[in-house]
Amino acid sequence: EVLPNGDVGVCDAAIAQKTVEKCLQYDQETTARFYEGKPENCVDIPPRPKDVLLGRGRSYQKSPGNIEFARLLKECKPRYDEPSMTKAEKTETTKRLIQTLRDSGVRFLKHDKSGDWWEEVSDTVARQRAAMSLRNMSRSQSKQTNGVDD
Repeated sequence: EVLPNGDVGVCDAAIAQKTVEKCLQYDQETTARFYEGKPENCVDIPPRPKDVLLGRGRSYQKSPGNIEFARLLKECKPRYDEPSMTKAEKTETTKRLIQTLRDSGVRFLKHDKSGDWWEEVSDTVARQRAAMSLRNMSRSQSKQTNGVDD
């Protein structure tokens, strides 16, 4: 076996096996300690790039999942703003959008009360967030059209 400094070392298989076992045991103990304080309703897997993170601030706005969500909302916006669109139709539009995203593996996550863990929100909360974002797009566009800055 060649060591990083170029020396040749001899590796005893029994010692190597014990070292690997100790490392694995340490990893299992560390993982168990980490999950000891996790609330039951929180997710085990941290946010993935395609997940939509609910919250305020630039870090949320810049997450890849939120950027893609904003792009999809912009695509829905013209239809959503049609004068003939009823409230029920708008609700159905946002429901379909959320379901399509969920079917593709996207999760809608928010920090729990402690701020240490992520919890998945219901379809209703995700749909309400989508509807609010669509309404806010209208407000932003009308302010820009009227010459008013945010």
